[in-house]
Amino acid sequence: MGKEKVAFRRNLLNQCQKEFEKGNAPAAFKGSSKQREEAMAKQKKLMTGTIKFIGQLFNEDLLPDRIMHECIKHLLSNNNGSPVDEDLEAVCNLTKSSSKKLDKEGKGKKLMNQYFRRLQSFADAKGSDGRPQYQLRTTILIRNLVDTRNNGWQKSKWVKDEELKKLSEVRADFAKEKRIAPGSLPNINMDTAKEQERKETNQMSIDGGYGAAAPMMPVQTNRGINKINPTTGGRRRNNDRYQHQLSTTYREKTRAPRQGKVTDVSPDQTSSSTAARGGEAPAPKKRAFKLLSSSKAVVDIASVERLAGPEKEPSPEPAPQPVEQEPSQPGPSASSNPNLKVRRGGGKSISKDDAKAQLNELLLAYWESQGSDPGTEEAMKNVRKLMGASTKGWDQKEVGPWIIDIALNAETKITRARPLAGGLLVKFIAEGVILEEEVQGGFHEMLTFFEDMMIDIPKFPVYIAEILAEVFVAKSLGLGFLAKSLSDSEFTVGDVPACKTTPTEKHPFGLRASFLADLVNAMLEADEDADIGELLTGIDIAADYMGITDAEQKPQKEAEWIQNYDFGDIL
Repeated sequence: MGKEKVAFRRNLLNQCQKEFEKGNAPAAFKGSSKQREEAMAKQKKLMTGTIKFIGQLFNEDLLPDRIMHECIKHLLSNNNGSPVDEDLEAVCNLTKSSSKKLDKEGKGKKLMNQYFRRLQSFADAKGSDGRPQYQLRTTILIRNLVDTRNNGWQKSKWVKDEELKKLSEVRADFAKEKRIAPGSLPNINMDTAKEQERKETNQMSIDGGYGAAAPMMPVQTNRGINKINPTTGGRRRNNDRYQHQLSTTYREKTRAPRQGKVTDVSPDQTSSSTAARGGEAPAPKKRAFKLLSSSKAVVDIASVERLAGPEKEPSPEPAPQPVEQEPSQPGPSASSNPNLKVRRGGGKSISKDDAKAQLNELLLAYWESQGSDPGTEEAMKNVRKLMGASTKGWDQKEVGPWIIDIALNAETKITRARPLAGGLLVKFIAEGVILEEEVQGGFHEMLTFFEDMMIDIPKFPVYIAEILAEVFVAKSLGLGFLAKSLSDSEFTVGDVPACKTTPTEKHPFGLRASFLADLVNAMLEADEDADIGELLTGIDIAADYMGITDAEQKPQKEAEWIQNYDFGDIL
């Protein structure tokens, strides 16, 4: 029995893998364009079902985290890093189906941050003509997913359920929303709706119906203009064969007496009263009232009136209560860390989105000033104010990584955006506004996603090197952590390093050694008098950046690297 369970699970997962690898494109076949469109729609529907099924398998612990991350990365990297709309829709469905379980603290949270950063970049992407690169549907799916995650994976009240509901469920939801007992709602008779509507239509065609409110308004028909009875508002047709219908025009129309009001009666009833005939007064007829003009349901007016009850005087509005502020997070003070010279927390509460927006405005103003003294003073003043705010869904230690992220995504038209951001980090560290370990942690997080970042930002190695160079030249941080971050395999699929050392045609010494060369050039750009040899002290270029551990080959390979990048004069 145990073997059968294992075999079933293996076959199930293998089948899911086959369907997933098929993607959204159907197999090649001969046929008309219409047949191909139908096949593509069928395959897309099948792919959507497969994606949702994979998510449910993960929720039932039948799939490990690694497989889920591999699926998401595969979809995001399709088409050389430019996935099509169907791929992004599949990512949204897969992420939504696994939601909280996949977005857990630690490795999962960091990977999800990376995925959502890329999804947001796709939602904001513009084509060469300035128009959105992806369909509006795809953009809305991504933004709804981002909002749901920011809301703690709780569905917004504006997002409606896609499932159809029974009438009883709709009534229950309405009663709950209006705080009404479900049993006291008016009776809705759906079975006799069509018959009632037919009767109302006949009534309106004979005696004018609601048109009696404007008795002199002519009505255009296919037979010409009907004459209007000025007394009752009823339409009198020109054709004599319809005259016999006028005998039924003036039917009794009685409204239930309400709060002492006189009952309206038709002209036929004015000649004799019920009391004069000596009979008992007939029970008042219930007037049918339609909920909406397009509705087929008929509501009993008397039931609505009983539900409404007697009119009540409006109750006085309650006095506004003071809004309770969330308890502030004091954060570490100068006494808790000797390098931290600015107290954190205790000020006005600020949300994560507002904090990032303020930091973005701070950097834009600093870049506009090109790092001038007044611009630096203003940036220092604003960042101190931000650090003194009480946090709401974020922490002050995130400010350093945010600066790095904003600088990496800065527009190319901003002159020296990344070197200036690196220089500002140096000043913040020197003034004790941000701690060294916080900045190093921000760089480490970016570097552990090295090749993934290159998909989003093709020039990522050069851009991150420009920021790092300012920090290394100022000796605010050392280069020792770089090799560890680049060789980290925690967030990669297949336990491969974040930045490979394997030689390729484009990178003959490997991508990691190529990045080290970019960093050396950036440090020379930051300070042409910088002692590169001193900065690289303790760095094993051959082992850490080229993956060569043979003691005999290491000197030769290092010499070839130095010669290839023309570093002979500085190393």
